[in-house]
Amino acid sequence: MKFFIPLAACLLLFSNSCKKQQVDVPNKTNNNNSITANIDGANVTFNVNASARVIPGGVPGYLYVIEITGATDTSSSKATIEINFGSVNPITSGTFLSASNQPPPATFLAIVYDQYTPGAQFPAGYITNPNVPSSSTITISSISNTSVQGTFSGALVYETNYAGTGKNVTNGKFSLTLN
Repeated sequence: MKFFIPLAACLLLFSNSCKKQQVDVPNKTNNNNSITANIDGANVTFNVNASARVIPGGVPGYLYVIEITGATDTSSSKATIEINFGSVNPITSGTFLSASNQPPPATFLAIVYDQYTPGAQFPAGYITNPNVPSSSTITISSISNTSVQGTFSGALVYETNYAGTGKNVTNGKFSLTLN
């Protein structure tokens, strides 16, 4: 329970940071960067503007944070994914669960999936369920100063009220240059 409050704060921080009006950005596809996942059974590729970056001390209480992002395209009907993983210790290879119900080192994990609709002010957003321990998983298979690879999955809920019909993310994979 003591990890729930910091996790909820982190999820709120990241979900609110995603609620911006849509701005089209140039289509930057880097052949070395790839993010794929099955979203409700459909294979989706998020290789446009796909990136991974380290945010040292980017979240209160977590000294090490990796943010992984990508989009399907730059159109007004694009989908985006964001995976935020943080730890109190340097991030190493391993499997980590959301809601930090595991013993220390304390970690957090949030997967955010947004589906944009033409004409809508905000996307339909889905996020790791903060009320269900272990609803999302990330496995970092390799990490260096220059790259990160791994897998992810999660049961996401509508981010406005953590209810309703969610999205099931399975077979997620990423291989990215680390900025």
